[in-house]
Amino acid sequence: MFLPTLRSGKRRTQLLVLAALAATITAVFTLRSMRGDGVTLVSSTVYDRREVSPIPSFHVVSAFHRDEGEAGLENYIDTKLIALKHDLPNAPDSKSWPRKIFQVLRTRKDTRYAEPMKTWLIANPDYEQIIIDAASAETFVKTTFKSVPELVQIYLSIPDPVFKADILRYLLLYVHGGVYADANVYCRKPIADWIPSSLWGSDSDVVVGVAADEPYLSTQTLRDWGWHRPYEIAQFVIAAKPFARPIRVAIARAVAYAIRLRQRQQSSRGFFKLSSYVARDIYEVSGPGMWTDVLIDAMSYRRAELSWSHFHEMAEPIRVPTETSAVIVLPVSYFGNGQKHSGAGDYKVPESCVTNFQAMSPKRNNWFL
Repeated sequence: MFLPTLRSGKRRTQLLVLAALAATITAVFTLRSMRGDGVTLVSSTVYDRREVSPIPSFHVVSAFHRDEGEAGLENYIDTKLIALKHDLPNAPDSKSWPRKIFQVLRTRKDTRYAEPMKTWLIANPDYEQIIIDAASAETFVKTTFKSVPELVQIYLSIPDPVFKADILRYLLLYVHGGVYADANVYCRKPIADWIPSSLWGSDSDVVVGVAADEPYLSTQTLRDWGWHRPYEIAQFVIAAKPFARPIRVAIARAVAYAIRLRQRQQSSRGFFKLSSYVARDIYEVSGPGMWTDVLIDAMSYRRAELSWSHFHEMAEPIRVPTETSAVIVLPVSYFGNGQKHSGAGDYKVPESCVTNFQAMSPKRNNWFL
């Protein structure tokens, strides 16, 4: 704005105040976020500034995280996992996408999820579906990861099946690769069609999807909805190549965070008691909170800042380089369709790859479309 030179100090002050007020009104009506090197309009909705949280630049927010100077435990476990990769007999090719689908049940007699689990084989007849129950999972962890005793000890000492399933999915994908899917998730499209063939043929090693995309939620709304964070990358379905670095980092962090949780609780009755942690602990130790941190951390290595604006209101899959390869991130409608938030769309959107009928539900009536 051009302001002519004014001899009257009072007059000049009045005009400056008016100019500042006009700029403020303009800012309220136009919310912008940085995406790449340009500026993209996010929304023309008028927000009460008291209710708006800026799209945050990335930083690990877990209460269990330690900075580089205190990350000795993660680094120690990470080193053990790298060594494991070289010691495994008949290790799979780390550059391939194995045609395997892993799903976890408490017992093989559990038939509650027979219908959604069947959809994976119908849509992907050329894939092997591998069902893991509690007994086979324990055997797998004790035999495959015996060179990482801290990991085995933590896994065996956790009584909560959700907590265990969180860690187990990373362990399975690390040594086998393939696709992990929660048992209650429906496959809506062949895995090969989730992304273009050129992306499957790229140097990427992990495929994930946005599960929640509401970066402007107020703190009160987060509490009302029962959410821990306003944005999230899905953990209920993950595709990965064997020995992918983000998977390895997730294992190291989950084990280190679990040990820190144990230390905080200072239980005298062993590693864990069922009453010694709550849902938020699981979310941040091994669940979607920790997983989201790991992925954005991996995708931030070339950038001074990587904000959620790169994933906000995505329309197409994007490939984001990491230090060793790349992560492919899918828009929320691909994995998170059917939710009344995040612009996820209904179950029938053409880009729907999977449908999770329990994703991000704060147990409110009519939450899903």
